[in-house]
Amino acid sequence: MRSEANTYRRWISHLPDGLIQENPNLVFYESWARMLKGSDFEALLTTAANLRESYPQLRGRLDTLQAFILISQGNFSEACQFAEEALTRLSAQEGYFRGMAFYILSLGQILHQDMELTLENLSSLTQREEYNQNPMLKVMVLSQAARAHIHLGELGQARQLYEEALAGARDRMGGYIPIAGEALMGLGDLLRELGHLDQAADLILEGIELTRQWRQGAAIEGYLYLSRIKQLQGEWAEANQLLKKAREMAEEYDVMALDDRLADLWQARLWSFEGRALDLKSWIKIRQIDRPLVPLKDAQGLVLENYLLAREKAVQARYLLLTGETQQALSLVEQLSANFEELNWTDILIEIYLLEFLVQLNLDRKKEADSKLDQALRLGQAGGFIGLFLEIGPALETALASFKQDPDLCSYIEALEQAFLPAADQPGSPPQQPLPEPLSERELEVLGYLAGSLTTPEIAGEMFLSVNTIRTHIKNIYQKLGVHKRSAAVRRSRNLSLL
Repeated sequence: MRSEANTYRRWISHLPDGLIQENPNLVFYESWARMLKGSDFEALLTTAANLRESYPQLRGRLDTLQAFILISQGNFSEACQFAEEALTRLSAQEGYFRGMAFYILSLGQILHQDMELTLENLSSLTQREEYNQNPMLKVMVLSQAARAHIHLGELGQARQLYEEALAGARDRMGGYIPIAGEALMGLGDLLRELGHLDQAADLILEGIELTRQWRQGAAIEGYLYLSRIKQLQGEWAEANQLLKKAREMAEEYDVMALDDRLADLWQARLWSFEGRALDLKSWIKIRQIDRPLVPLKDAQGLVLENYLLAREKAVQARYLLLTGETQQALSLVEQLSANFEELNWTDILIEIYLLEFLVQLNLDRKKEADSKLDQALRLGQAGGFIGLFLEIGPALETALASFKQDPDLCSYIEALEQAFLPAADQPGSPPQQPLPEPLSERELEVLGYLAGSLTTPEIAGEMFLSVNTIRTHIKNIYQKLGVHKRSAAVRRSRNLSLL
């Protein structure tokens, strides 16, 4: 319930194998811990089948295990069937597994691509006794609800839910338990969209470090989020390196059968902003993106496939724009616009409208371009979106000037223009000050790593030092610089010319 799967596996490793094999509960928990790690799913299913035959009293738990694996692989329909079966077998005393089964059924509403219905089901789950007893389940439910609010353009509500999740994800000493990493990564990506890039990076890195303590492969999401921050900061090499790391993790872990494809998608999206047409051409050929989207009424069993294909087609439209095939790009973007308008997913609609703005601009259709930008701005203003607009770059910055006279948009336009300013030009940069106690040579070396995107354990690995030693160095660096966060330490060090 506290997501401390690594701790459990460390404890269990001290018991004799014979003792474990004699106890069906221990055999099952070992399988559950392996499932959370995110690897050997096929071997786990074989183990589950054997346990069903030998220990029929575990069938409810084994149904939950199989449901979790199936939903991790993107098989929502079959996962829900196993979750429903589990609930008929699990006793009231097995609250942990009942809660997980109810959670999987709530996620099944994503089959309908209906965020409002998803939120209703997640809300009903919070009223159950199993929810209140299980901190891991709380974080998962609240984080999933936050994602639904982001799709609906309700960033304020999403932030509240992430913060509520984090408030309930602490141990007795006040530190975060591992599952908090999921909420930290989600909140970090939300703050990126709100334009708070440094704070976002701090949270995502902390989230990755925690997440890898309970479900290694789930950290893939954090690396994808970090790459978007580096993209907005113009650090293209670092963004590409982070996506490479995400791709390597996707290959290593079976968290979801589509994770490899998702990592490739975000890599291609980054290439489209970099203008790397040749790389995109190869990717499009491999992915075979020309097949049509499935109509929404027929897409229930293919929800992830349809969603990913739509996102891939958006990247293809950017490629067509790069290669001068602007009319084809327009036709493709109009298809995507119609698809997501039916879904009413605000965050993706903003992205599509901004892409259509660029296409119309390239066709010298200023009126049509302004119309699409106006749609994007009004959706963006309602939720406070910043990041999606920053991605567009100078073309958008120039176009914003003509909207400043609109009284409904003027304050939002000013916020966007402020976000476009380089960090050095932002108000409130502290003046250079000498340090009362200089950083040691080793601390300066650690400081150099803090300016990158490595977690604390990764820095320890690079420097061949223990994690605790690195944490001590970081604590000393913060104390000497008079800061409390990684991003603040980097910013202050740059002001002092230490980096």
